[in-house]
Amino acid sequence: MWKCIFTSSRFVLGLDRLRVMRLSAVYQSVIVHADKKTGYYFNIAEMSRGGMVRGACGEYASIQPSAAELGRLDVGYRWFYFAVRVLSLYEGHKRLSERLEMGGVPRHIRLPFHKPGWQSNTYLDDQLRIVLGSEGGIFVMVRESEESVKN
Repeated sequence: MWKCIFTSSRFVLGLDRLRVMRLSAVYQSVIVHADKKTGYYFNIAEMSRGGMVRGACGEYASIQPSAAELGRLDVGYRWFYFAVRVLSLYEGHKRLSERLEMGGVPRHIRLPFHKPGWQSNTYLDDQLRIVLGSEGGIFVMVRESEESVKN
């Protein structure tokens, strides 16, 4: 689980234009298959109102090494989701990621979203990732510790 601490992405920053909720945090849950080459990720944007997370939205995308450029990942966006938490407590981004993976998110909308893209890790170590995306966005992400992921 990675937490985005900075982005220049117009798509992510555009979420803050909503009047009913504000963007409060962005995460990326990355799952790599056993082949260590392919996988998928969930982008999770938490939306808050009144100091509490009331919803989350994001995408599901498959990833694989690019045949065109060494060190680049091809990204295939598959669907977009929006989940609302009005009457129940938000269980956190880790639990949402688990529920998205199992397909069991209550009160959510899932829409097809087919778009190709790519991402390139311009810097990567155990705790920090700096990613450049195909739409020109820069993402600075830090790995969450196991303790903070449980909350």
